[in-house]
Amino acid sequence: HRPFALEVTGGGVFGPRRSPTAVWGGVADSLSLRTLADDVDAALAALGFAPRDRPLIPHITLARGRRGCAFDIAALERFGHVGTLRVEELVLFESVQTPAGSVHTPRAHAPLLAPC
Repeated sequence: HRPFALEVTGGGVFGPRRSPTAVWGGVADSLSLRTLADDVDAALAALGFAPRDRPLIPHITLARGRRGCAFDIAALERFGHVGTLRVEELVLFESVQTPAGSVHTPRAHAPLLAPC
């Protein structure tokens, strides 16, 4: 796969609006991203991992919700184009939930290579 650009646009929450579990920035639909995700899914299936059980929802997690925290969801939903990100590598993270919050540790890096 070659490096590609992602357009960040809009935003929202996962979970109930009154107590969301996560706040996210939306990612515009991208053939490059979907192709990469499909190829990762196929590689994982070949290793014996179960297929994804829900559709891909491209997003960037901005914050995790906690009890008693409030977010201005209406302001998130009014976001237009936020910016462009260049994707140059795939990073596999291990995520461990702790009482203090999630700990994300990078376990593997795979650069996306430009064509020769």
